[in-house]
Amino acid sequence: MLLPGLYTFKIEFFGHLTEKYDENFFRNVSNRNTVTFLIAPHIQAIGMRQLFPCWDIPHLKATFTISIKHHRNLTTLSNMPIKYHSTNNLMSMEIEVWTHFYTTPPMSTFQIAIVVTEYQPIRISKNITLWCECYSAEQTLKFEFAQRIINNITLHLKSELSEINIPKMDHIAIPNFPQDGISKWGIIFHTTFSSIMSYNFWSMKEKLGEAYHCYTSLNEFSTWIQYKHYPVVSWKRITGSKVTNILSQSYNMSYSRWLIPINLKAISLNINYETCLTSHINSIKISLPQLLMDYWMVDIQHAGYYRVKYDSLTWDAIAKHLNDTAGDYESISIINRVKIIDDAFYLMMERQLNVSVFWNLAQFLSQETNFVVWYPMLKVLEYMSITLPLLKEEIEFFDTIEKFKKLLENPLKTLGYDEHLMENDLSKCLRQEIVKWACTLEYNECEQAARRKLQQHLQNPEINPLLPVWKHWTYCRGLATANSSTWSYVKDTWLKTRNHTLLPYLTCSGYGSFIDIASSSILERFTQDERQNITIIRLYIDIFHSIIMKHSNTYYILEQILSYLEILKPKQINILTALADIINHVYSSKKLKKVNKFNSNYIYQFLFRPGFISVRLILISVFY
Repeated sequence: MLLPGLYTFKIEFFGHLTEKYDENFFRNVSNRNTVTFLIAPHIQAIGMRQLFPCWDIPHLKATFTISIKHHRNLTTLSNMPIKYHSTNNLMSMEIEVWTHFYTTPPMSTFQIAIVVTEYQPIRISKNITLWCECYSAEQTLKFEFAQRIINNITLHLKSELSEINIPKMDHIAIPNFPQDGISKWGIIFHTTFSSIMSYNFWSMKEKLGEAYHCYTSLNEFSTWIQYKHYPVVSWKRITGSKVTNILSQSYNMSYSRWLIPINLKAISLNINYETCLTSHINSIKISLPQLLMDYWMVDIQHAGYYRVKYDSLTWDAIAKHLNDTAGDYESISIINRVKIIDDAFYLMMERQLNVSVFWNLAQFLSQETNFVVWYPMLKVLEYMSITLPLLKEEIEFFDTIEKFKKLLENPLKTLGYDEHLMENDLSKCLRQEIVKWACTLEYNECEQAARRKLQQHLQNPEINPLLPVWKHWTYCRGLATANSSTWSYVKDTWLKTRNHTLLPYLTCSGYGSFIDIASSSILERFTQDERQNITIIRLYIDIFHSIIMKHSNTYYILEQILSYLEILKPKQINILTALADIINHVYSSKKLKKVNKFNSNYIYQFLFRPGFISVRLILISVFY
């Protein structure tokens, strides 16, 4: 009798698979006497328990130690590398052999793969192999491009995801073999990433067909999961003796049309209309004479993998209704509000929507304090953040900055700067985002609040402690507008307490930031051992980069940076890297000319040494 607790369930099973199971479990590929057996695509819907005892539930995972007995002239592959081969007295030594594999990581039964083949291997790297039908040099040449692609993509992913270890990767090229859409660890490329699967996947197309009275063929369903881009659904209202609405989908010509179930909703009335765009019917005319005075919109409901474009009158009606019902999600739900802003910004960037229409739609956000509703606009700010310094430099873009400030003004007043005990986490997140962007856009009230909170904290840290999530904002934004005495106080606090976390905050102020922070007098505060410490070295490099990032666009500080650049830059950073960093953070022709002048002088004084000719040529290409 087992008592309640956690147990490891280990099963050992020996099975004998014969050709009669091919239809259920294997796929044969025969060509030139080559036979390749693969786990068949349709076993995911049937289950694995007929192959060996298991729970064929997709989200349940286990480790598998697989051994396969096969003909000696064939090669067998599985999810893991081969551990060893063996034989025994019961086997025909000349014909049969056991291949044993290493134990897999936890995975679903649906991810198990077994291959028995006569294909020839092409070694791409130490742990990557391409298996294909290549019995001659001419045939091997056909796969050269595939080898380069496999190698380049693998190297790229290894650099991006260095923490993921790939013990081996087998790519198998089988002509006319249908893919099953489920990852196989170690067999196909995307196998290094697992996924949680559900039986809903297999019945989804039937449910959609029942709900929208649409027939969803396998080919149409595949478009939803194979193509990279989403179609744009257009809803155009034509007025005349009766109102006619045209619903259509536009798409990239390189892709097929999608099957799109659509729910239409009257903007101010609780009336719905369901329809469907298919690969055969991509445009529908809908006449609604009984509702001449109302406008209709696409109701995304729970999901909708497409964008929606309206005519100008409908955009105006939606914008008015959004403003009239801000905070009330009965008529236009939260997800619809989110989708409207997201789609409008996309269409604006694609030059399919006037900028004024986007700002008209976004006005309702000034009355909103719901994080989910604000989310797409926060992403818009992130997308545009790289251009904000440019916008500040050019007077013609001043209006854009002011529009963003206006949107943030009321939410900032409503949310304030202090967190409350019973407040939900999303409200806290929205406050942090609103405050961050208000200060980034140099909203005066935000900067004053940061300076005020910093002064209160410095005067009495015990009575006015800072929450960890607010420490960076309080110090950095507070010092950005504080006077020199406040900056000196923080610097002296660092010198007394040796609290190195304060050093990066000192770069937020323009007061003597480069000369005082990066000067040798400050560096001498570190002991000789500390200067060799990798943490201190990285800290100094971060400070150097932070000063350039925050202050290169201020002319008089840029002059200081260039004057002392060679002396005060970290020795781990070469001059080319430092100059590239500066160039990336100046946003006017006047400042670029200043850097150009420094570059010219530097080339003649330093870079014409024989060892630096190549660097000089690179710099000339940068500036000219």
